[in-house]
Amino acid sequence: MDFKKTIKVIPLIMGLLIIPISMRMIKIDIPFEVQLHWKGVSTEYDIFGYYRSILLIINAVVTAVILFFSFTSDTLIKIKKLKPVSIAFGILVLFSILSAFFGGNTVISLGGAPTRYEGLYTFIGYYFLFFYSMTLEYDDEIHHNIIMALSFFTVACSVVGFFQYIGKDLFLTPTGAMYYIPDSLKEYRDSMKTTAFSFSTMYIFNSHYNYSSFLMGILSSFWLMYTIVSAERFYKILSGIMTILSILMLLGTNGRSGVVALFITVVFMVVIFFDDIRKNKILSIGILAVLLIFIAVAVKLGMMSRITDLFADIKKIGKTSSQDDSYIRSQIPLKNISTTDNSYTIEYDTFTLKYDKSDSQFFDENNKAIEVTKPTQDRIVFNDSRYTDVAINITQRRSNTDLDKINTYHEVRIRGILYNFDITDKVTLVNHVGMPMYPEKATRMGFRGMEKLGSGRGFITASTIPLILKSPIIGYGPDSFLLVFNQDDIYTKMYVYGSPSELVDKPHNLYLLFAINFGLVGLIAFLFIFVYLLVKAKKRYKERSLSKEALFVASTAAVVAYMAGGLFNDSTSSVSPIFWVLLGVALSKIAIDED
Repeated sequence: MDFKKTIKVIPLIMGLLIIPISMRMIKIDIPFEVQLHWKGVSTEYDIFGYYRSILLIINAVVTAVILFFSFTSDTLIKIKKLKPVSIAFGILVLFSILSAFFGGNTVISLGGAPTRYEGLYTFIGYYFLFFYSMTLEYDDEIHHNIIMALSFFTVACSVVGFFQYIGKDLFLTPTGAMYYIPDSLKEYRDSMKTTAFSFSTMYIFNSHYNYSSFLMGILSSFWLMYTIVSAERFYKILSGIMTILSILMLLGTNGRSGVVALFITVVFMVVIFFDDIRKNKILSIGILAVLLIFIAVAVKLGMMSRITDLFADIKKIGKTSSQDDSYIRSQIPLKNISTTDNSYTIEYDTFTLKYDKSDSQFFDENNKAIEVTKPTQDRIVFNDSRYTDVAINITQRRSNTDLDKINTYHEVRIRGILYNFDITDKVTLVNHVGMPMYPEKATRMGFRGMEKLGSGRGFITASTIPLILKSPIIGYGPDSFLLVFNQDDIYTKMYVYGSPSELVDKPHNLYLLFAINFGLVGLIAFLFIFVYLLVKAKKRYKERSLSKEALFVASTAAVVAYMAGGLFNDSTSSVSPIFWVLLGVALSKIAIDED
């Protein structure tokens, strides 16, 4: 490969290989306004998101330079041939910028939220990957470089995933820790003893196994389709091996979204490419047989334990939509929390606890005083046997609503769950960082009785829809979900998660994410690009042999898998770079036929 062509594939290699496998522990200062909506801490040690966001920004600059020097009249012609996509993409970029600066959350919309770091800068990195891969001219050499990059990535994921699955996580070894923990933070290498996940689960290069399932759904779809349609013997064998590895990893992640994404992709591909797949009947049947064998083996080995939960969730859909909030409270021990200027009242299933600030006394449901003792000046213990599960700490700390003031708080712990009350002036229910909470103002739309659907996704969706309707044009800015989501719905949180203090920092849905980030206009522009690809792909490949279009057909399959997986996952910097590159690759071939 000559020097110019080597330079041209750098952005693609970055998006398909380097960025997805990159991890680095970095100490990050959290802005005060963000602390109030997050964990209340001023610093975070991030491994997965921040470093990748930096690489995406660097890659965007490199890509811009390459585009500047390689832009030709042919590039302009290609853009014109894809005029509908170019217009939609321009609208998406415009509303990404508008939402970042006018969505009301600039403090987080530029750099991104803690642990995620998918602000405007990161999305600009995605957009450059997409635009570059869409306008690039592909020959066999670049085609093969893309296949090799994805092969290296798949093998790397397989090695890491295998050791995680058998409980020998390489990232927890002294050598493995050196890969992502720099010398400046080497004191943390020895403390990396456990992961957040259990034995027999692969999280690979991601922060959670759900994202790994999402990623493997995309890779499985790409490799499976490439294996079916490729006519080059070496690359067919290679892609067949990659198909086996990616599907095994898909099962090993123990996630559900990737399996659903693969299934939906197969359905879409059959619809789009039915005639050509039918001509390759023997190979198609063989691939299907292998898939069925893998699934059977996975079930036998218990590798799909969470898939059965998916079917249980599906059964919930449409069963009941008439349940109101009283139903939720009937299912949890917490029945009500109320406050007045001088008191707070907590109603549980077996007791009622009322505190009256005027005389610093506690009362039961009959307004009878409850005897208490104070083992220490800042701790209250109840003598009544009904309240053995209740303990109260009295703390004083700086107010987050008035930084010059020291407030007094009651930290009421009931059966391991903490409730906070500011009793300094007007008694107020507050969150873990002392910000007022108003559970009665929490609003939801739809999904009644299905709040637990998809590990709480029913609740999140129902709570997100009203937010979208409040700012439908430009949204709230990239990665702003953490700041705008109403965390005060303590009753539904306890019902769904078992804790009223569960922090919801992402929508777990790509489409809700785009609507919150960029408004409905941005979401529609994004969806238009996808739909345009499907429509044109069906028309183009109806008249051509798929064997000569293996890369582009496989890229289309991967795009479908990403969009299908997006029903259960949002964007993440460990997966999205691959999507934006392959979306551009898939569209680049469509441009050839456009007049």
